[in-house]
Amino acid sequence: MPLFWKKPQRIFVNSMSDMFHDEIPVSFILKAFDTMRRASWHQFQILTKRSDRLLAVAPLIDWPENVWMGVSVENHEYQFRVGHLRKTGAAIKFLSLEPLLGPLRRLDLRGIDWVIVGGESGPGARPMESTWILEIKEQCERSGVPFFFKQWGGFKRKQAVCSWDARGTNSPLLANMHRSARRPATRMPVKFLQRPVSAGPAAVRASAWTSLLPSARRSRRSPGHWR
Repeated sequence: MPLFWKKPQRIFVNSMSDMFHDEIPVSFILKAFDTMRRASWHQFQILTKRSDRLLAVAPLIDWPENVWMGVSVENHEYQFRVGHLRKTGAAIKFLSLEPLLGPLRRLDLRGIDWVIVGGESGPGARPMESTWILEIKEQCERSGVPFFFKQWGGFKRKQAVCSWDARGTNSPLLANMHRSARRPATRMPVKFLQRPVSAGPAAVRASAWTSLLPSARRSRRSPGHWR
């Protein structure tokens, strides 16, 4: 389907499932990557929690330059996924630290191009501490890795906004960051910006494209597993 979209898009692939779920055949994964390679005018984002399978399949993939590969890391128990990602041949490697459920004080950011941080949303959302965010941001700055703050999270829509002033402005550091700009921590890698891509309904289209994937929906309450 992406081959028929002539306007360049940034596409989040299978947003409600996992490309590297155990039930996804390797043949399907390779076919999907072949389609992304042929649709070279688009940019594709893939996110997985199955970093062990990603690592196993990675040598079989001819990694296109227009594919960004990411892993989820919710707390320190899952930092091993970063190492798995680093061993792949992906041209762009990113970390989704969302929902952030604990501090990540010793992130190894070698070879990582982008870090995204966000809180948990929806009923029963667990809180995220401002100190966790700042520690990650400082690590990114030391390593020269672009840092993107996505949202605070929470159950109510107004709580899940993407600005630093929504919560935690009792912290002088956060307050100063907010005064400097409305969204001061939403940087993206230069690599991404070299090829202009329009926003819009790309994620919706991606969901339609991957509708043949076996059901593997994420569980909010269990950060390391999918249903």
